[in-house]
Amino acid sequence: MNCFGKFLFLVTACCFLNPAIDRASAQESSKKFSKSPVEAGFWSWPKVKPTGSAEIIKACSESMAVVFGDGRYIGMRFESAGPSRGKTASLTDHGRCYFKEAEQVEICEIAVMENGQVNRGVISQHYDTEADGSLRATVVGRSLEGPKEGQRLNFEIFPVKCDDDFVYENLLSIFPR
Repeated sequence: MNCFGKFLFLVTACCFLNPAIDRASAQESSKKFSKSPVEAGFWSWPKVKPTGSAEIIKACSESMAVVFGDGRYIGMRFESAGPSRGKTASLTDHGRCYFKEAEQVEICEIAVMENGQVNRGVISQHYDTEADGSLRATVVGRSLEGPKEGQRLNFEIFPVKCDDDFVYENLLSIFPR
């Protein structure tokens, strides 16, 4: 019962999505999941499918989420603070997700910070596996409260798990040297 979390960084740049999901596409899933494929750990949600480890590292170095075992998550974005100054990190979103096995969908209640304002909403994520085994999520949702209230969005993301050692080093880069 973990969140899609990450994909949530993409929502930060866009808006929240409609909680409805296309039942036909949910039934075409190539793999049935008994629980969310986004388990506890560090995740990133690029919109473009990474083609190798370098692209996964790039995605994780730009934004990631800490996903907890109970479905809660906290998302963050990293930016360069300049030469020899490391990086800065900002919290971008948080929420809680739960997986509905019978429907093969993960529902997340989320809050996204954008330009100093908070939007609250609900997203639905349908997971599928690609032929190469990579994970793909179709995301649909809606903003329920905030400046983007009523806005809807629909897109695909490619959740990737971030390596623990890389995350540790990336988080250390926030501290001045």
